[in-house]
Amino acid sequence: HCCAFAAAFFVRYGGRIPADYTGRRAILSAALIVGAYTASVIVYRSYRIVWRYASVRDVVQLAMTVVTTTLLIALVELLPFRSYRPIPLSALVIGGILGYLALGHIKLLPRVRNSVSWGAWGEPLIVFGAGLAGVALVRQLQGERGGFRPVAFLDDDRRKVGRDISGLPVLGDRS
Repeated sequence: HCCAFAAAFFVRYGGRIPADYTGRRAILSAALIVGAYTASVIVYRSYRIVWRYASVRDVVQLAMTVVTTTLLIALVELLPFRSYRPIPLSALVIGGILGYLALGHIKLLPRVRNSVSWGAWGEPLIVFGAGLAGVALVRQLQGERGGFRPVAFLDDDRRKVGRDISGLPVLGDRS
């Protein structure tokens, strides 16, 4: 998270950070960021998430952690440090956005890696049923790299035919 805020300073000041924001202020900023982020992670218990199986709820939890971190820093900056703000508000907003994007991408990278095909592996498999159970089966098989490689769905629901579900085409019905 500190790296995101450091990048925010570079973005905010076009690569030339003013001398006012180095030295003691930089140390104070880093301590403030680490303290606020640690408190937010503990409150939202985001350290408990297994990112390989992350859901939309987990991504929202990560967003809440980052938003709370940013708000905590802003609160500390606006109250006790009114005249001596270690982080400018524009860098605070940019840092929050960069922090969320960086953490989200880093934490979801194993899931992305598992979902991307790195070549042919296993026997091709057409799954009958593009509903919840079929999608769950495909996701399980895609994550395991075992004996089967899902390549398509068949489903009796004509509205699904010709569409893609979980990255696989729905080719037709049972006939």
